[in-house]
Amino acid sequence: MAFQAFSIALSYLLGAVPFGLIFTKALSRVDVRTVGSGNIGATNVLRAAGKKAAVLTLLADALKGYLPVLIVNALFHDDSVTMLAGAAAILGHNFPVYLRFKGGKGVATGYGIMLAVSPWIGLACLLAWLLAACIWRYSSLSALVSFALYPLLTFAAASPASRPEELLSLFLFGGAAISDFILALLIGIVVGTYSSIFVASPVVALWRGEKMTEVKR
Repeated sequence: MAFQAFSIALSYLLGAVPFGLIFTKALSRVDVRTVGSGNIGATNVLRAAGKKAAVLTLLADALKGYLPVLIVNALFHDDSVTMLAGAAAILGHNFPVYLRFKGGKGVATGYGIMLAVSPWIGLACLLAWLLAACIWRYSSLSALVSFALYPLLTFAAASPASRPEELLSLFLFGGAAISDFILALLIGIVVGTYSSIFVASPVVALWRGEKMTEVKR
């Protein structure tokens, strides 16, 4: 039990490593937190330091979710512990102890977890993100679309023993996109119709989101 708790704690500490900040400072001597949205994720790194730093950040952030899930699953063969390790990695990225708990949105780390837990569902969500990004050019809106798809696909493919994965899918949706959805929900309550929530969600994501065309060469 203690080793399992230790592994979950290590997953958090790995998730908390701010690779976006590290690569941006190493390659351009810029603090990504002072540029654009101030986010340490790959989209803002792309804006602050260019494509090389953004690709490295994207891969490293994805591995922060992918590796803990694979390793913990191989060690314990316990779905609940594995899903907790994934959740800890997301919490680490979003609330890193090294940066006074001010991190990213957990999108790349979330995709790493998806690919480790359910490769086919993870690929489907990645394709949904790519399609949304090509249409709207906003990373936040693309994440909202793909992370909303993840629990839908997970519950559709669920078996009686898959409850931990179902809970993780909802947690990942919350970690990456729920702040936008909550704001849209409040708008829907004020307007007084449920349909307005679905209209407001992409509007809020566009308003709060990071456009993907502002790139440092």
